[in-house]
Amino acid sequence: MDDNATAVKAAILRGVVNSREDVREGMDIRELARITFKASRTEEAGWLMANDGDRFRVGCAVIYTLASEEDKERIEREIKMLSALGAAMQGVPVDFSRFEDDPDVIGLMAIYKETGK
Repeated sequence: MDDNATAVKAAILRGVVNSREDVREGMDIRELARITFKASRTEEAGWLMANDGDRFRVGCAVIYTLASEEDKERIEREIKMLSALGAAMQGVPVDFSRFEDDPDVIGLMAIYKETGK
């Protein structure tokens, strides 16, 4: 998917998320993720995204734009780990020793899967 299409989808999804009364500045990042991923499956935004990978990527982009600076760092660490895992699953050698144990992981993929039930 090209960057322009992702940006348009993220802008629309962000509008849907921002229109919700329960979204507020400084809210818990996991709750924001739940709201965003659920919104990615609604009639207002779900039609934009063709598959789970698209929905997850666009959702993460929206969560990132609404997150605090501290949470943005957490998101970046988690996305790097997920990207490395994806590469390893495709047979690309990955040095996982460069990743430190992160006790402050958000669990974006788990939240995404949980909201799809």
